[in-house]
Amino acid sequence: MANLVWKRRRQYAPKVKSGCRTCKLRHLKCDESRPGCHNCSTAGIVCEGYGIWGGGTKATEDERRRQPMPPPKRCKLPTLPAATQSLSRHNTSTPFHNLSHAERSCFDYFVNETVVKIPGVFFSHFWADLVLQASCSELPILHAAVALASAHRSAQLNLYGSAVLSSLSCCDANGNLDTHEAFALQQYNKSIAYLRACQFEEDNEAELRTALVACVLYISLELLRGDYTTAMIHARHGLNLLSKLKQDVEKQALCPKRLPETIDDYLVEAFTRLSLQSAHVGAVDALFSVFQQQKFFTDWRLPQVFPALAQARRTFDSLMQAILTLAEQCRRLEVMGTAFPEELIQQHRSLRETTSSWIRTFRASLPTLNRTTKPANMQGLSLLCIYHTMADIMVDTMLSTSERCFDEFTSAFTSIITKTIALYHNTSDTPCRQLCNDARVSGFSFTVDLGTIPPLLYVALKCRVPWLRRQAIALLLAAPHREGFWDGVIVAHNAHTVMAMEEKGFFEDFVLDLDSQPFDSPVQKNERYLHRIPKLPVTARFCHVKVVMSRLKVGMGKLVCWRRSDNSNGGWDEVVEDFDLSAADRGDPQGIYFLG
Repeated sequence: MANLVWKRRRQYAPKVKSGCRTCKLRHLKCDESRPGCHNCSTAGIVCEGYGIWGGGTKATEDERRRQPMPPPKRCKLPTLPAATQSLSRHNTSTPFHNLSHAERSCFDYFVNETVVKIPGVFFSHFWADLVLQASCSELPILHAAVALASAHRSAQLNLYGSAVLSSLSCCDANGNLDTHEAFALQQYNKSIAYLRACQFEEDNEAELRTALVACVLYISLELLRGDYTTAMIHARHGLNLLSKLKQDVEKQALCPKRLPETIDDYLVEAFTRLSLQSAHVGAVDALFSVFQQQKFFTDWRLPQVFPALAQARRTFDSLMQAILTLAEQCRRLEVMGTAFPEELIQQHRSLRETTSSWIRTFRASLPTLNRTTKPANMQGLSLLCIYHTMADIMVDTMLSTSERCFDEFTSAFTSIITKTIALYHNTSDTPCRQLCNDARVSGFSFTVDLGTIPPLLYVALKCRVPWLRRQAIALLLAAPHREGFWDGVIVAHNAHTVMAMEEKGFFEDFVLDLDSQPFDSPVQKNERYLHRIPKLPVTARFCHVKVVMSRLKVGMGKLVCWRRSDNSNGGWDEVVEDFDLSAADRGDPQGIYFLG
């Protein structure tokens, strides 16, 4: 008798979580057949499938005719490529019929605005395909998307430079959260509650994917709200989960060069971009450091021509990750006073050859890329050129132990500024009019992908030509925006502080026009002054700089700089400057000050 009771409980309360939705509602054990389970087909009912991981059948034509006509669609979600077999083809503009009017409104905004603007100038399969499809069947992802859309809507109403409060605070004069911010936090908590209710298991790949999609949305939301600490925590947890999902990952597998075809490829692409973003100059603790113990990747096999911008970007991401990883290894050996091993020198030689090969392939691909790239992503071509110039400098100076080596790359630094100015002109809302030096580049102030901030910061920190580094800072302030972990206004003021500590009035005795404006031609000043200015003393230069970002709302951050000691023992001096971020909360690019 006890056995019968036990069997009855097993029948009506199964422990498995991977069955179809229809069997779960009917409290039946699902055989998980594809495309629809045997229970549903035998009963003559529609199998609702297995969430975003595929399966399910459709009603017969007679059943569809008997059903009421659905309301007209306000938007059409994109379908995934045929190779993505495990992802549901479910296509609807309003998932889950019990959503409130506010939730439906925010999800509609998410589909039509957020997924278009937040990815930046490069196409993202995660935002264009995966997150939209997953929102239609997974409640944690749906409410995370609604939360992000609500915060994004609030941010779009309060751009940098406006007279109203910035979106980073979203509070009124009494300190109360505005409507969009409050609703975003409510939906955020709702998403987390649904994710916990799923009794998440790390050995279940379907649940891992759901958690990873939600994780990227959480990271984006925290970055949009200015909470860098929480965003970094989410990102680290996400990378750990991703490594469990892809046990066969090698050193560079976070940046596969082939075009994405599966859900896992889309997730890898999203976390790769976040990981690389955190690792550029000035960042603290690169996210992909969890993979640093794995084998160094050397099999690049670049194609003769990139057929699409996405492949050029993903190949460059793979290359850039290797450059940043090797540069960090060189930095640590330099600090310890250890000679570079032969293996590292060989890896450096391979990177230098691959960097040259990549730009040759890219230039040969430009006729094809100009024809195949969508107008919304055309700026990605210019941005890749800017990043390659920066990568070239990084590779060529990687093994040098003196900051004097950067004096040989003035033309490369000039090229970065010139290309950035051209990019800003192309993205201006008034392309027919030349941008004046007191103008600001308009447009939305937040993306989750890389843009112009890292290369401009690199020029401001590593180029010691006084007018070039000042123009890089001026460009950061002329187009005040945020790129994921990077706030252009904050890094501009940090770069200005580094410059002031290095120069200490060194160029004041020379008759130079140092008042660089953002959209002036840097070539003209080079021709006028470059031949008659002295080099900034090496002992005054900082070798390494890190910006310790904090929560914007609580106000404080640190700028940490290292340079070689003047004494003969080969030690290092560390300079730490506390800075106040509260003015950035009000969208005031001139109001950030250092505490001294």
